[in-house]
Amino acid sequence: MRGDAQETVMAKPSAVAREELGRTIRAAMSDAIGSDAGPAAKQHEAEWDALDEGYRERWRVVADAALTFAAARVAEERAGLAGEAASELERARSMFPAFNGPHEGYAVILEELDELWDEVKASKPGADRAAMRKEAIQVAAMALRFVHDVCGSPP
Repeated sequence: MRGDAQETVMAKPSAVAREELGRTIRAAMSDAIGSDAGPAAKQHEAEWDALDEGYRERWRVVADAALTFAAARVAEERAGLAGEAASELERARSMFPAFNGPHEGYAVILEELDELWDEVKASKPGADRAAMRKEAIQVAAMALRFVHDVCGSPP
């Protein structure tokens, strides 16, 4: 796992995120009871607020674990997409020379974008989207190549 993704996974959920999860749990409890059971819902909310600190801490640990797991899944997905684009970029670089300038780079990106648009227009609801994904990854790879070949390193 890359360093930035690992930091995302290892980061502790904020107090705000834990509080949001607590509100979500309380809302789910209210929904489970029923919207017209106002006094009962308020009773459950009061019970939640009155829990002893040890019990609340156990819920915080559960919330932290859930949020950490969710952050890990997002980081893995991002790393996977970035890896696909990087692989496509390396494949293209092994087959074609660097862009000669911004106009050529733009034309290549536009060509890939047109191929993606053709796949989008041809798609049917519920159909396999592998061809669209392939073209979208190629658009991302060519955008990265544009940055590398045309723009160079940041100042």
